[in-house]
Amino acid sequence: MGVYGWRGALADPFTSEAKYTSGSLVVGFYGGLYAYSGWDVLNYSTGEISRPRRNVPLALLTGIGVVTIIYFFINLSFFAVLDATTIKETNAVAAVFSEKTLGSFSYFIPFLIGILLLGSLNSNLFSASRYMYAAAKQGHLPACFSCVNLETDSPRVAIFAQTALAIGISFIGDLDALINYVMFGFWAQRIFTLIALLVIRFKQIPVHPECIRVPSWCIILFLIINVILVIIPIFQEFHVAALGIGICVVGFGFYFILIYPTNLPRWMHIANP
Repeated sequence: MGVYGWRGALADPFTSEAKYTSGSLVVGFYGGLYAYSGWDVLNYSTGEISRPRRNVPLALLTGIGVVTIIYFFINLSFFAVLDATTIKETNAVAAVFSEKTLGSFSYFIPFLIGILLLGSLNSNLFSASRYMYAAAKQGHLPACFSCVNLETDSPRVAIFAQTALAIGISFIGDLDALINYVMFGFWAQRIFTLIALLVIRFKQIPVHPECIRVPSWCIILFLIINVILVIIPIFQEFHVAALGIGICVVGFGFYFILIYPTNLPRWMHIANP
C-alpha cells in the first residue's frame, strides 16, 4: 500500500471515540476471534483423516499460520486505505476497499465474497451437524437427529436442523450483534469442553489409544482465556451475553429432559424414543 501512496489512514488509525473498557475490548476480540473460528473444524473429522497424529497438528499449525499472515496484511491494507470510521460503519469493508483501489474490477469482489461465504457456511454446517449427530447418538438430543442417509452416511436431519437454526438466528440482529451473540456461546461452550477434558486427564479416564494429547498447562491457559472472554461481558456487556446464556439454559433443559427422563410425563418420552 505504501508503494502506491496509500498511507494516510495509518497516521491516526484510532478515533477519539474509541472505547478501551474491558467489556468493549472483549467484544472487539469476538470479531477477531470469529475470523479465526474455523481452526477447530478439523477436529470433527479426525476419524476420516489418515495418520491423524501427524496430519492433524500439521494441518492446524500450517493453516492457522498461513491465515494469520494473510489476515494481517489484508487488515493492514484496509487501514492504509480506509479510515477507522469507514471501516466501523460499513458492512462490506472489502467491497469499499476494492472500489478505492481496484477500479472496474471492484464489481467482481462481491461475487468472490459470496463464494467465500458459501465455503464458510459449508464448513460450519459440516462441523455443527456432526456435533448435533454425535449428541443425539449419546442421547443428549432427540434421537431423530442421529438419522443418517443410507447411501452417503451423512447426518441429513442434523444438517437440515442446523440450516433452520441458522436461518432463524439471522433475523435476530445485524452482523456485529450476531457475531457477538454467537461468539459468547462459542466460548462458553469451550469452558465446559475444557473442564471435561481436564476431568478426563486428571481422573485418567480411558480414551482412544490414537488420541492427540497436549500439555495440561496449554489446556489450563486456554481455559483461563475462555473464562475471561465469557465472564467480562456478563457484567459489562450483558446485552451481548443474554442470548448466549439463554441458549445455554435451553441446552441444559434438553440435557436433563433427555438424559434423566425417568420422572417426566409420558408425552415427553416421544422426543427420545
